[in-house]
Amino acid sequence: MTQLCNEKSTDQFSRWWAAYFLLLPFGQPLTRGLVIGDLPAIALMVISFAAVFRGKLPEIGKTEAWFIFLTGCSLLGIELTRAPDFYLKELTSMVFLFVCFKITADFLNSEERLAKAIELTGKAAATLLLINSVVLLSHKTMALEFTSRFFSAGEKLSWPFEFSGQLGISLTVLFPLTLCARRLTGIQRAIIYSMMLLNTGAIASRSVFWLSMFQVIYIEFFVYAENSTKRNIFKLLLLACAAGLLVMFFGESYSFQRSLGQLESSPLIFDEPRVATLREALRTLPTWLQGYGLGCFKAFHELEIHNTPLSLLVETGFAGFLAATAFIASIFIAFWRSRLRHSLLWHGLLLSLIAVMANGMFRNLVSSRVSWFILALCLSHRHFQQQASRAALADTPTIEPQPQQCRQ
Repeated sequence: MTQLCNEKSTDQFSRWWAAYFLLLPFGQPLTRGLVIGDLPAIALMVISFAAVFRGKLPEIGKTEAWFIFLTGCSLLGIELTRAPDFYLKELTSMVFLFVCFKITADFLNSEERLAKAIELTGKAAATLLLINSVVLLSHKTMALEFTSRFFSAGEKLSWPFEFSGQLGISLTVLFPLTLCARRLTGIQRAIIYSMMLLNTGAIASRSVFWLSMFQVIYIEFFVYAENSTKRNIFKLLLLACAAGLLVMFFGESYSFQRSLGQLESSPLIFDEPRVATLREALRTLPTWLQGYGLGCFKAFHELEIHNTPLSLLVETGFAGFLAATAFIASIFIAFWRSRLRHSLLWHGLLLSLIAVMANGMFRNLVSSRVSWFILALCLSHRHFQQQASRAALADTPTIEPQPQQCRQ
């Protein structure tokens, strides 16, 4: 068994896995709800299913069992038969992402693989930041005709996604991996911070922009903490100057004003459409025992609940909400008990997990690919916990029983 684990840990990435990790930050839509990053994922699924047919069955633990229970709860929706198309679309999307989640968590069974996966995804996210930063700096110039395709309605930065909100989720979730894939110099971090704030400011989302500000402060003053008080004060002043320059050069644009919460029509904390949606969702309280059915709330109210826990509660009922909570809790426990805890990669994943939770308060992340990917990276730490336990057992000396003397 030990030899087999060592062989697995020294495997090189196949091209399909490398393509999967590199394309994950890019969400160009293709057809029928698929994006470009789904192509290598489908190939990996075919390879995994072929291995199952050869007799290599995957392990089913508590995490997988809670997801199966959640899927079962989704079948009990009271409005499911009246809107089967909405249900099947949402269920298919969730099951597809769960399979990606499962094969990714099983594949990343060594520190080398996990580090390589985070490095590839982090570099791809940094490339996305760079491309969008060049577009933002050249927008409103002679390149207007070319750069206009990078924006959605209202001058919101959205490339390479269909909507700006999807880009915001992807950037805030993957940004910590860019900074924590390996140790970076102060200049490198400053460049990435500037690109991140420039991108998130142009997305025109208050939650995304202020979450990115929190991430920058956390990474700089906790992950890359300095022992010198003077250096920390100097870094704080630099960050303040960078934020001031950002507001000075881009503060007049609609997207940046909305990100900062400066528009009278968009208050800092809540806006009227979100409050109306919340009120409509709370009125469905009598149906929470069974739930509407996965994806069915939007079919009857023409509104999407911009809150993942509330969406699961309304659409899958109390039992489904409990299953989803236990599913997330089992992943977090495996991640928290990892022997890699407090490493640079672990800190980056922790911040990404916090970003998933924070975005979940303002978005429905049931179909978010990057969120499922971060959950898979966190669950992969159960391999390291098991390896540590086996190593401890191997180092424990065995005490052989002494033969008892027969009484005369």
